Amino acid sequence: MSLDDKLKPEDGGLLNRIDNALLGFHVKIAELWQDRTGLRTEVLAKYVHGFSAAACFASTGMSVLAQSIFGTLLSAVIGTSEVLKFAGIYHLRSPLMLSAREILPQEGTALKLLDVMVYGLGALTLARSATQFIYGLAAGELESTVLGVYSGTAGIGILFWGMGDYLDMIDLGSPKKKQKENPL
Repeated sequence: MSLDDKLKPEDGGLLNRIDNALLGFHVKIAELWQDRTGLRTEVLAKYVHGFSAAACFASTGMSVLAQSIFGTLLSAVIGTSEVLKFAGIYHLRSPLMLSAREILPQEGTALKLLDVMVYGLGALTLARSATQFIYGLAAGELESTVLGVYSGTAGIGILFWGMGDYLDMIDLGSPKKKQKENPL
């Protein structure tokens, strides 16, 4: 059984189809990254985790100003975990977690569900914030515009959190060495 078959089992279920589509999307991003930069996928994942941490901490600051306790705590927890991932101290995707995805059906399904839910939450939060921001601009309501920016930073942080976790699952190996072209 190949690694692709282990990470992307095809049983026809909706959850597996969504998870496989997201994983395939991130494999294409990782391949494009390696082709363009010549750097490993782990470097891209590190940048994504760092960007997620920055967005989450920006959202934390805005949550404090908006006096949202839940938003403050959620953004701070996600931001802290992303900083730890960026620093290489903590990895949610340990080999044990990845093997649980393929060996234990219930735990693997729970991890897939969590991955898809995080991604969906980030995308929905970002879409909601965009509509709120546009409405605030169109109606001239500063409060709606500011809330759109606040929830937008949270949405970006959550979406990039999900992206980073999918990129952590991908191991394309070392990038191919680019050959220098001889100009004539």
